[in-house]
Amino acid sequence: MMKYTKFLMVALLLGSMITTAGCTDQSSQTNPGESQSPSENVETGSETSVEAEAPPETPAESEEIHDDLEAFNDFSDMLSKSMGIKNLYYEFELRVEGVSREYYAAWKSEDQARIDPFDQMSSIFVNHKNQTISVLDRTSGTLSPSAYDETFINGMMSPVAFNEALDQDMFEHVHYEGSALMDGKPCDVYEVHSADLNVTYYLWKDNGLTVKMIAQITGFPKYEYYFRSLQPEGASDLDLTPPSDVKLSKESVMLPTLKVGQ
Repeated sequence: MMKYTKFLMVALLLGSMITTAGCTDQSSQTNPGESQSPSENVETGSETSVEAEAPPETPAESEEIHDDLEAFNDFSDMLSKSMGIKNLYYEFELRVEGVSREYYAAWKSEDQARIDPFDQMSSIFVNHKNQTISVLDRTSGTLSPSAYDETFINGMMSPVAFNEALDQDMFEHVHYEGSALMDGKPCDVYEVHSADLNVTYYLWKDNGLTVKMIAQITGFPKYEYYFRSLQPEGASDLDLTPPSDVKLSKESVMLPTLKVGQ
């Protein structure tokens, strides 16, 4: 489990997938009526005597561990391209077995963020420097404070890679699968394997941003992560700042859910 978490957290913000997969699977069984979005075209050595007696690897097994070093380096280099992107607009959707679970638009800069859930008339404004969150009810035009929730903020999915070098020991195999057009963007496609975890990445050739990712852990549902309408430098000050012609409320409100149908 720790191997999975380290692998996913470094490659992209996916560590929470493992701890929540069971809950989501149960939710899909108890809420069969949730909406489904339209389909898309995608596509060491040891000194112990026990270790000393272990049979050596065959040449084929030994070569297999290193046969994808070039693909790993290419994958790592492609991901690292996105690390310097600090300002971004995108639309995120999580599907579990084809059913939409989360769906929102996000504007991000280094110090601020805005999140608009697609099925609610609200906007969430985050100021990381001041550690404040405000929620705008777009129906009433009321802006209210909310508790600064780091769990909520850290749980936001991002197409930008973590600012940390990848370690090949995290992976068993990395394979380059070719090119594909995803959301109108030319992508390099890589399949990454670690134990019984398989992840397919669609990385935008221009900048390494993740356009789509498919994750499958043995015994769990298939997770599909979409980052649509990607626009580097697409979050302006106007987008990230609450409008001035709103009614201000001092009463704190709960953060809107990003879950679809809840």
